[in-house]
Amino acid sequence: MKKFGKGPISAGLAVVVALAVPLTSKWEGRSLTPYQDIVGVWTICDGETLNVRQDGVATHQECDTQTKKRVTEFATAIDEIVTVPLSPKTHAALTVWSYNVGLASAKRSTLIRKINRKEYKAACDELLKWVCVTVSPGTGDTSGQCVTRNKNKRLVNGLLNRRLDERKMCLEGV
Repeated sequence: MKKFGKGPISAGLAVVVALAVPLTSKWEGRSLTPYQDIVGVWTICDGETLNVRQDGVATHQECDTQTKKRVTEFATAIDEIVTVPLSPKTHAALTVWSYNVGLASAKRSTLIRKINRKEYKAACDELLKWVCVTVSPGTGDTSGQCVTRNKNKRLVNGLLNRRLDERKMCLEGV
């Protein structure tokens, strides 16, 4: 386990990106035309939400380039907010998760606090808590899976499956 440092992409960070890109693509799915995701955010390629033009169209090559670039940015950001060593697999799992939930949410998460306390298994288990989305008032989950102060949450089975996959990779690195 090691930190990868700043500057140009290192060999270690390249390994993380090589692990994270396929997992990101698998769970984000690819769309060459923009669409609104489950929470209404305009999205294109493999889950890209930054500067998406509603009338844009992308090629597979553009999506490949964009996904690798953005996953590298997220991997670098995880390297900066995590203060302890990570294996490439754990780092990749956290990169894929943060790409999905956003860096602001990742930075203030219990998951990152646990990682930084070297509670690796407990941190990987935290991934399973990120399976609900905010929905319109009155349409929240009544199963008890998404109980929070905000009653407008709903379990998304696709997110649960994704988090199980991310958790598996995370634990393989512990």
